[in-house]
Amino acid sequence: MFTFSTFSARLRAFMLLLGLLPIALGTIGFAFYSRDHIISDAHQELVHTAAFQKRLIDDWLTGQANNMQFLALDGMVRQRSRDGMHNLFMSFMATHPELDIILYVNPEGRVEVATSGELGVDVADREYFLAARQGKGFISDVLISRDTNMPIVIISSPLKDMQGNFGGAVCSILRMDAVNSLLAGLRPEKGGESYLIGKNNVLLSHLNGTRSADDLDVLDGEMLERIYSAASRGVPYKSINDGLSVVGATTLAKDGKWRIVVERPLDSVLAAAAGQSRLFGLACFGALLIVAPVGWLLARSMIKPLRDLAGYAHEVGKSGETRACPPVAEGSPKEVLELQRAFCTMVDQLEENAETLRQMAVTDPLTGLANRRRLEEEGIRLIDACLRADASCSALLVDIDHFKRVNDTYGHAVGDDALILIAETIGACCRISDLPARYGGEEFVIIASNTDARNAMVLAERIRKRVESTPLEVDGMALTLTVSVGVSEYTRTPSYGLSHLDDVLGKADSALYAAKEGGRNRVCLFEPAPQDGS
Repeated sequence: MFTFSTFSARLRAFMLLLGLLPIALGTIGFAFYSRDHIISDAHQELVHTAAFQKRLIDDWLTGQANNMQFLALDGMVRQRSRDGMHNLFMSFMATHPELDIILYVNPEGRVEVATSGELGVDVADREYFLAARQGKGFISDVLISRDTNMPIVIISSPLKDMQGNFGGAVCSILRMDAVNSLLAGLRPEKGGESYLIGKNNVLLSHLNGTRSADDLDVLDGEMLERIYSAASRGVPYKSINDGLSVVGATTLAKDGKWRIVVERPLDSVLAAAAGQSRLFGLACFGALLIVAPVGWLLARSMIKPLRDLAGYAHEVGKSGETRACPPVAEGSPKEVLELQRAFCTMVDQLEENAETLRQMAVTDPLTGLANRRRLEEEGIRLIDACLRADASCSALLVDIDHFKRVNDTYGHAVGDDALILIAETIGACCRISDLPARYGGEEFVIIASNTDARNAMVLAERIRKRVESTPLEVDGMALTLTVSVGVSEYTRTPSYGLSHLDDVLGKADSALYAAKEGGRNRVCLFEPAPQDGS
């Protein structure tokens, strides 16, 4: 029986339906509209992740190549001292666990020194040795080790003997596990994946699923082309890992020889769309039936400070630089005030930590001087500036005499105190424009811009005398230290290396060797060898 109460109930239900229908339609429309945007945003994040991984891998390989160049410049290597090279290589590997083997190949192409493995092996026809004969460094493609049957990369650097002739090559063997470890720590969150594809469609890295890179699986070329195309356009596709639907991005590394693919499951990407849609519907329903006026007032008091914080976060994330944290207007909700304080405190702490890490990355932790990385970066810049200004520039290579005797006699703690004392003495003698750095072990380098050879010799002699006159206190006794210094002035045409920095350091090393041979505790200026027929 139809009654007014029934009509009223139906009318109320109809009005409620009219109120809920726009919310439902709006929620569904919002979900479809936001889906493409969310996929696009996820793709852009993956593009940035792939670019970061490319820089990391390229910088890591460059750093490994620089390590081989550093070993090739060592005096023991250039003198071809087998025992000295073996001890140097073993010491170097102790601090570089990513290295599997370091070996020295003589000029005839035979393995003469190796941290492990067979000696006397003929590698004269290998690419890395042929490149070394041409004076070039070399980073190989991924190979399968004959000993371990595991993927490896070989990095080599040529060397010159003390007479400047071709002295063979220093080579290192790196396990691809080291590259896999780099990628594993940078996989996208929420089930994301990162992997490397090498030449001839070879899988170079481990995956979260069943595939591994131990046997260098060869993947289907057509399938990879579809993946590369979809990942470049930000279109979802089927992954090689269990056929999951994913959103991906791709880029090239190692001079275009490796391809990085970064992926996230499509389900986890779209989970944000579903959550946003539910939130949208609930917010609309609540605003319609319960708290529309209150919500409007609350939103007005919260939107501006949150927008300011979001804009501030965007600027910090984009530029990496901070400015004054935006204030929050009086009367804002307590939660917004607490969020603003916590966020600004976090940004300040991040800035302090970032600055500390930047300084640690370019500073020798023991002496406080610039480390080898900063020397290579800043030294090249200083010399280039002198080249452009047509100004002089010199290098001083300082070596503590009989430093091994100090360590053996008094212990390594006293040896560290000696290094610190020498570093402080060098810093006190240098100008603000000079670049003093710890070169390695007991060797220090000074790049003196706008300084010719004569003035560099004056600086070197000042350092030598001050070191000799500043004894180190050891258990109440005065330990007199001395240094030998090699000095060289850069020339516009390098002859001791591929760059002006390599050239001036190589010449300073030659002068240092002459100072050592001449009795130590002296300063020697690099003298070019006389030309034939002169």
